[in-house]
Amino acid sequence: MLLIDGGLEVKGGFTWNGLIIVKGNFTAAAAKNITGAVISGGNYSLDSVSGNTAIIYCNQAISRQTQGLPMVVMKWME
Repeated sequence: MLLIDGGLEVKGGFTWNGLIIVKGNFTAAAAKNITGAVISGGNYSLDSVSGNTAIIYCNQAISRQTQGLPMVVMKWME
């Protein structure tokens, strides 16, 4: 899992397998391959992803990282 406390700008030959959580804006440009998922807490639109980009959702890439770990509710709000 890649957790970014701020924004993330991905350029060049970037490859990642798993979950990416970005608290700020997420921008991707040029050739890259992300297998898993991207969650962005900032302003994100499909226009910010450009170039030869592949973001492929894969639940197995995500579940391998959390397999055997208990999920705990840290905060709940109604």
